Amino acid sequence: MCAVRNEVQKRMFWVLGNGACSFWHNHWCGDKPIADMVGGHHHFVKVSNYWNNRQWNHHLLYDTLPTHVVDMIVGVPLESSTKDTVIWKDSNSGQFSISSVWNSIRCTAPRSLLFKKIWNPFLTPTMSVFLWRLLLNKIPLDVYLHKLGISLASKCQCCKGVESIENLFLTGVQSSMVWRYFYTIFTTSPTNTTSIRQLLLYWILSCSKSHTMHIRTILPMLILWFIWGERNDAKHRATNFSSDRIIAKVKSHIRTTHCCGKWKHSHWTGDTLLATQMNLLPPPSWNGATNCCLEEATGWVV
Repeated sequence: MCAVRNEVQKRMFWVLGNGACSFWHNHWCGDKPIADMVGGHHHFVKVSNYWNNRQWNHHLLYDTLPTHVVDMIVGVPLESSTKDTVIWKDSNSGQFSISSVWNSIRCTAPRSLLFKKIWNPFLTPTMSVFLWRLLLNKIPLDVYLHKLGISLASKCQCCKGVESIENLFLTGVQSSMVWRYFYTIFTTSPTNTTSIRQLLLYWILSCSKSHTMHIRTILPMLILWFIWGERNDAKHRATNFSSDRIIAKVKSHIRTTHCCGKWKHSHWTGDTLLATQMNLLPPPSWNGATNCCLEEATGWVV
C-alpha cells in the first residue's frame, strides 16, 4: 500500500465534517487536492483552520489562495457536527476494499482463451493450477532450476535428454507416442509445434465448437497433466516412464468424469462415434463393420 499511496489517495474523496482532514493534501474539493491546484510545498493544516464560527473564513482564504480556488472552496457545505468521511471513488458503495484498489491500479492484459479454458468442471483444481503454472513456465523443470543457478545433473525422464518443456511434454520418445495415439483415434493431423500454448490452441480449434467446452479441449490438458504425473513418479519413485500408463490414465479420467454425469452429447460434437465406443453416449445407427473397425483401432471398448 505504501508503494501505491499516491495512486490510492487520488481515488479518495473526503466529505467534510469536523474538518480534521488536511486542507492541502486531502481531496475534499474540486477534482484534486488544493496543493495540486496551486502547487508549492505545504505543511499539514486542518481544513477547520480556515473556518470562523463554523463558516468559511473568506478573508483568510483570499489571502492564501487564488480567487478561482476560493470560489470553489466556499461552495463546499460544512457539517461540523460529524466527523470527516472518506468516500472511495472506485466503489459503487463508496466503501474502501483491497480488491477495489487492486482492480484500480493493476495492469490488465487481454483475456486469454487458454487461461479461460483451463478452469473447467472436467479438471480438478490441482490440474488447473498445474496447467496455469505450465503456461507461465513456472513448473520446476531442470532447465529452469539451472537458470536460477542451481547446479544439478539433468535427465529427462521421458527421453533421457536435458529436461525441458519441449522434451518432456512434446518431443520425447514416450510423450510422442502418447500424442500419436490420440492424434490417430481422433483422426487429427499431428502438429509440429514445440509450444504448449500452440498445441492447446491447435486441439481447441480442431473441433467445430471451439467456443464451448469439448473433448478436444479437455483431452490435451489431461495428457499434459498425466505426463507430469508420470514424470514425477519416474523421478521420485524410480518407476519406468510409460506411455501406455499415461494413455490408460487419460481414458480412466474421462470415464470417471462420465460416471459423475459431466459429459454431454454436445461435448463430443464431431466425435460421437468415438464416444459411443467408450460407452459414453447412446449408440447411433451405423454399419456394424465400421463399429468393429473402430473398436479394434482405438481400443476404447474392452
